[in-house]
Amino acid sequence: MAAFTSATNAWLSSLINKFALEEVRTKTWENPFAIFKKGNMPLGYHAGFHHANPAALSDYTRPAAPAYTDPFAGADPVVFSDYLKVEQDKIASTVISDDYLSDAMSSWEKLDEFVQTIIGTVYTGNAKWEYDTMIAQLPEVKLASQVIGGITNPTNEATAQAALIRLAGVSKAMTRISDTYTGRAGVQTFTDKENQILISTDDFQLGIEVYAKSVAFNPNYLDKLPRWETVESLGQASGNDVYAIIIDAARFQWRDKLFRIESIRNPADGTTVYWLRRRALVGNIDFANAAIFTA
Repeated sequence: MAAFTSATNAWLSSLINKFALEEVRTKTWENPFAIFKKGNMPLGYHAGFHHANPAALSDYTRPAAPAYTDPFAGADPVVFSDYLKVEQDKIASTVISDDYLSDAMSSWEKLDEFVQTIIGTVYTGNAKWEYDTMIAQLPEVKLASQVIGGITNPTNEATAQAALIRLAGVSKAMTRISDTYTGRAGVQTFTDKENQILISTDDFQLGIEVYAKSVAFNPNYLDKLPRWETVESLGQASGNDVYAIIIDAARFQWRDKLFRIESIRNPADGTTVYWLRRRALVGNIDFANAAIFTA
């Protein structure tokens, strides 16, 4: 064995790999919160959002002499404004070596497949970053939202049914013009059910589905809930554990300003570097509905 030099080993490795079938695979993962993404914005722009309450009506009466009231006088609706203030600017990269690929792969088809697999990890990493960033927004949502107590983590049929009825009831109420389920006092707004998102902990969602379906309780009642996404934990609000959030999809604002793949060739070491450039505006619109469910 001592007679084999490093050059000999490298030659033997290349020779063996020419006869070996090698495959590289990657798992792809998509951001489940991509439903909150609102499209692209040109570079150099910031987003402003304005909400006007319905104008209040009042009775008109003829003023008593000698007082005089302008019959054309009126009051503008109350207007609330929000802006996207947080700009995310990220980059992800991966390096592909020609020498390694030429030694490891037995055909150009396999070579191309491997390159595309590595590039695919950049997109998967981006999806994870998006998700983590949106989850990080949840504390801000909780601080500025309506907190609804009296819900327990389902541990039996009774608590599961009670939680399910409460969730469906609030979802229904949010479809009407009201200032009850908004975070900013005086804002009157509503959210159609198709624009509502229910976010809950994994245990809360599992408890409702298991116990609600285990008794003579119409399981189709689950269809009355908004689209459901789960996370590991929602933390606390007002000192109590948060089990669920029903939120207007407009509450989360994610607007891309830059999203593209770039590459550059390094002839010195025979590698190609791929970059994913990512720039986005991120924020919360306070006048969009959000209801927080706690113990």
